[in-house]
Amino acid sequence: MDNKSRLTKWMTGYFIFLSLMLTANHFIKLAVDVPLFGLVTLIVYFGIFAIKRYRNTSIKVVAVIIGLILLIYGADYVLTSLSQMKSQDLIVENESQTLDQAEGIREQVKRHNVTIIQNLRDTLDYKKVVTFSKWLVTERIEKQIIKEEKITINKRFEFYLLALISILLTLLLSLVFRFKWFKLALLIPILLFVWLWYQFIDLPWIYSALYFAGVVAFFIMDHHEKLVASHPGFNTAYYPASKLMLTSITTGIVIIAIAGIITVVFPIKQVNYLVDLVTPNLWGARSGYSSSGLKMYSLKETAFQGESEILGGPVGEINTVDPIFWVKFDRKIDKAVYLKTTIKDNYDGLKWNNNGITYKSNFKYYLSDDNNVQMLTAGNFEGINGSIKINKKLTKTVTLFTPMGLYKTSLGSDRVYVSAENEAFYKAGAFVKYLSEYNFSASQRDFFKSPEVDYLQLSNRVEKRTIDLALQIGAFGKSDYEKMVMLTQFLSQNYTYSLTPLSNRERRDFVSSFLFETQKGYCTYFASTLAVMARINGIPSRYVEGFRVDPNEVGDGNDFSKVTGRDAHAWAEVYIEGYGWMIFEATPIYSEGSSLEETPTLDELIGAEETTEALTNEVGEFVTTNEPINLEDLLVEGDGGRGDLDTDIPSETITTKSNIMIYIYSGLVLLVVIIGFLLTRLPIRYLRNNYTHGFAIRIIYLLAYLIAETKDYASAEPEYVFTKADYAPSENKLWLKILYAKSERISDESLREGTITAMRHLKSVKENYIMRQGRIKYLKFRWFKITKLIP
Repeated sequence: MDNKSRLTKWMTGYFIFLSLMLTANHFIKLAVDVPLFGLVTLIVYFGIFAIKRYRNTSIKVVAVIIGLILLIYGADYVLTSLSQMKSQDLIVENESQTLDQAEGIREQVKRHNVTIIQNLRDTLDYKKVVTFSKWLVTERIEKQIIKEEKITINKRFEFYLLALISILLTLLLSLVFRFKWFKLALLIPILLFVWLWYQFIDLPWIYSALYFAGVVAFFIMDHHEKLVASHPGFNTAYYPASKLMLTSITTGIVIIAIAGIITVVFPIKQVNYLVDLVTPNLWGARSGYSSSGLKMYSLKETAFQGESEILGGPVGEINTVDPIFWVKFDRKIDKAVYLKTTIKDNYDGLKWNNNGITYKSNFKYYLSDDNNVQMLTAGNFEGINGSIKINKKLTKTVTLFTPMGLYKTSLGSDRVYVSAENEAFYKAGAFVKYLSEYNFSASQRDFFKSPEVDYLQLSNRVEKRTIDLALQIGAFGKSDYEKMVMLTQFLSQNYTYSLTPLSNRERRDFVSSFLFETQKGYCTYFASTLAVMARINGIPSRYVEGFRVDPNEVGDGNDFSKVTGRDAHAWAEVYIEGYGWMIFEATPIYSEGSSLEETPTLDELIGAEETTEALTNEVGEFVTTNEPINLEDLLVEGDGGRGDLDTDIPSETITTKSNIMIYIYSGLVLLVVIIGFLLTRLPIRYLRNNYTHGFAIRIIYLLAYLIAETKDYASAEPEYVFTKADYAPSENKLWLKILYAKSERISDESLREGTITAMRHLKSVKENYIMRQGRIKYLKFRWFKITKLIP
């Protein structure tokens, strides 16, 4: 293989090298400038290529350099000895000399008068290798990496480290590029990128993109090298290596671009959901475990919800004896504490979902909000500390049961991953470890509202009468808080708590069915309805599952209290401007003990036709009502029926998961149709290897056509092609006999021999055709034209 082809192959490998260097620098954080980083990596990579390519010359150059170094050392030794003899001074090396922090070199001592020799000797001092090694081990590895301490930047040693890593990585890649089976190691970094993503280490996308493009281009060039080596007589001028290199790099970039476009255009959340069904541990580590063995804790683990996730229906047998976990707070609580497990933001009319939530360690979401940071710094919050002990005989989970505003745990902030919505789980490493016991600290306040989540989303299943009802009740409040007070009181005082409501067998909108037909249910009903009615009024809300710890059922902070399935609960959290997220409790059996206990009941509002009552809330605002609410009028069905959203609500706030699924199903159907069409056009039976006379004729015609197209013959007729082609006369004679003689005059042995020889030549001819015309053109011919051109 010529030098140009080797160089083009190594040029594609440079993308792989650069990607790995950038990835390594992401963790090492070399203190070098970007231009210097690029220059050093470029010189080292192609310098080693030059050394490998011009091996003999390189050996000579290295020998000359070593000789010069020895000569400088010898000259310095001789000059130093002569200087000592003349001065009769005994030069004793000071062993107490220390490193200069700025440069990391020893203090120079004048040994003789030939300055240039002394400077060269000091520059090439072998003791610098020892000094650099000590710096690398003690400063870079021990202090900075292991102990995570800050170190003094040594730019010279940082440069040395960059050069060293570049040399080692280039040598390693040269071995991978050289040996056949080592090339499989190129798949390892791809797994590394996936593993880093699994560990919530988000590298810049350009790193993996560069690597993927480099791998695609490298394997194309590697295959080209094999083809040229196996066919030395092939004229590579048809497809020069430089042109193929540009094509291969372009192919890798195009694949990356298409993948990026797909993630933007295609409903990626649905893809994530499908991936989760196949590999729950992979996607689950990033978006919540959902497999049967490793899962984020939810109401599915209790009697309040079945495995189908469809809301509603009678509650099963509740285990009130066996604890799910035990809890202990640092003080006596005077109101209920809500411990979150699962937060959901997308409502499709039948169930709540949480699409594509990402978790981050070190409470990055919570601490990214200035209001949260200021609140924690000033201590202006009523926080709560506590301890949780998991009943591992009954509960195996990675979910943390914690209040709102979690900011500290005994598990380590780098191992606790929290979503933007306060879902938290423990992840000790690449493998999942179940929780047993931990402490937590929470502020019970949260100002952070994720910009990636649509907290006003509604399903098109929501009926018009539900929207009208929510808007009418919300109209009695001027502020968002006042609206929420009215909505909460309306639900808690006009609907019945029951554990045996009817199932939603008609698959109608769950909230609408509860408001107008069922009119009774448990926490799931009230929380879902309150969250949806808040969104109808333009107030951000989310549906939360977890446990409600009653103040009457816990001790004074010295003993653990058990939490059972009876304490499983669902509630709504609403974002109030100026206050952050607030818990609103609409479930009747709990609402009396909530912060809304001083607000008037709905009956009081109905009777107060001419009176005005001011209600103080903990945000410091007031709610005023001076018009009666007629419950019967509010419950009259609207004319619009279900799904009619002819209201003042902007249509942009109403998304539909069903439409997305329709697009997915339509795309799958179209894909099946395309695959079916291609399969019908494939000449499967046409080129079946059965050694019949008809099959032999088709193979010989195919061979002649590919030879004619590859060598630009004027005709593709077999007699013309085989006359010009350089094949054995005996083979040409046998092929022409098979084509033009009657079948009864051709023996089975001759037929078989002619077919086998034609197929043997066909393999190399096909490769030459693909190298010149391209694989796409060959596939088009193979699929669509072969039956037309070949009898």
